[in-house]
Amino acid sequence: MKKVISIFLLLFVSFNTFANDTLLYSEQCEIKECYFPNEFSKGLSEITYEQLLKDIDYICYYLKSAYAGYDSMRQKGFEEEKFKIFLTEKYTGVENVNTRQLMKDISEYLAFYVKDGHFSISANLSNENYYITKKRLILWTNTFFEKKNNEYYLIESDFDKFYKGASFSLSEENVFYYPAKGKNVYRLGVLSDKRIDSAEFEINGNKIKMPVYDDGNIDSGFGIKYHQIETDRTGYVSISSFLFPHKKSNTRKGAEIIFSKFENLSQEWKNKKNIVIDLRGNKGGELNSIETFLYNTFISEKKFEKFTKKMDLFFEDNFFEKQFIDSPVIATAKFNFINNYEVENSKYHKRDALRILKEHKKNPKINYWYRNTESKWISSPLRDKQLIFLIDRNSISAAELFPVFAKKIFGNECIIIIGENSYGSLEYGEIYDYLLPESKLRLHLGSEHLKFLSSCSIWHGEGVGIYPDYWTTGQDLNETIFLVTQDEEMKQKLKGIEFSLK
Repeated sequence: MKKVISIFLLLFVSFNTFANDTLLYSEQCEIKECYFPNEFSKGLSEITYEQLLKDIDYICYYLKSAYAGYDSMRQKGFEEEKFKIFLTEKYTGVENVNTRQLMKDISEYLAFYVKDGHFSISANLSNENYYITKKRLILWTNTFFEKKNNEYYLIESDFDKFYKGASFSLSEENVFYYPAKGKNVYRLGVLSDKRIDSAEFEINGNKIKMPVYDDGNIDSGFGIKYHQIETDRTGYVSISSFLFPHKKSNTRKGAEIIFSKFENLSQEWKNKKNIVIDLRGNKGGELNSIETFLYNTFISEKKFEKFTKKMDLFFEDNFFEKQFIDSPVIATAKFNFINNYEVENSKYHKRDALRILKEHKKNPKINYWYRNTESKWISSPLRDKQLIFLIDRNSISAAELFPVFAKKIFGNECIIIIGENSYGSLEYGEIYDYLLPESKLRLHLGSEHLKFLSSCSIWHGEGVGIYPDYWTTGQDLNETIFLVTQDEEMKQKLKGIEFSLK
């Protein structure tokens, strides 16, 4: 391992890092049986009051033992006993508890204490998730301004109270760079956690109400969809998920083929001037393919191919300042996941998980750790190449981390993000699903609280996500891609991209 890491550090000569783990807090804990969903798990529509009591105990057990945000919840005033009293009193005397209503009640209660785009409760994988933190979508006016000397001049609007060419004083939070309409052009809009027909804007010191519109978005659904197109200058690839199916799934082999094709694209297209990576609707998943793609973008020699299996360890050690939790529940969840999904480097992770499990059986504890990575990074720009990411409100988790990593490695100039703000689910990572034993509902909880995002210029917090370099949705997406690539042939091939994945 040391030899491999030294090879990589020679390649990234301008990066120095020293990681330290500090134990913040430790306490003895009980060991209860853990329940985990599989691809066939489905929540019950009703449970009895007695079953509810058991599930409430398990919610609290999982929160305390498996959620890296539990300490933050307590700092905001969350108390386990008050939570239990709220649910038990609400359902006292109810013979059959409706689990759909139960999911809503749990979500609404926890919403005040949780800021986490990953945290959700659901009945099964294909059913609607109740997310604690609401995502924020961009809603537009049809009003555009050109920015000159920090002044905004109207160039187009369907709002009849504005005059073309006039100068306006605007709130910076409501103007978004929109170059599809011209150089230095900004579009007036608002970020909202719900769909609305109008919004109030501060213009020239006055509050003005204007109609707003959702230009639309795509949702790839579940499963992995993949497509690639190329011209002499540009390669385009769309991939809708990085999540490996269960090792016994009928779709596992197909997923492995897709991920392998994707990982090697940067080598296949090493002479292209532009690589467009369409992550709209990508639900996230594992980082292995992402790390390997970026590694292959940087390195051309095939002899380093074996090293890509160690990439997850490199990113873990060198990019994350984080707080993470270690407990019997986490160790069991990791082992369960590794055993069922067999991601890259499974043998190493499985061995490590088994070691930790044995330690916890002898002395079960909940440990909170803090990892501080002191790093100095000087980016290594790509030569004569651009990586162009397409993102939208349904780009989630690993799909959000992908462009963050790319900008970290290669810098801002050659990495361009086009679209709208992403879903907003990066503050918590290392996600596992936990099953409530009676209702079969599942909790989606992160065991790591990522701290490095606070210094990331393109990250704007949970429910907001990554901000693009060029804002555009709907009919102007292809025009913006052309603006960046200057590839007329690819523009023709991407016709209709605004409304679907190619």
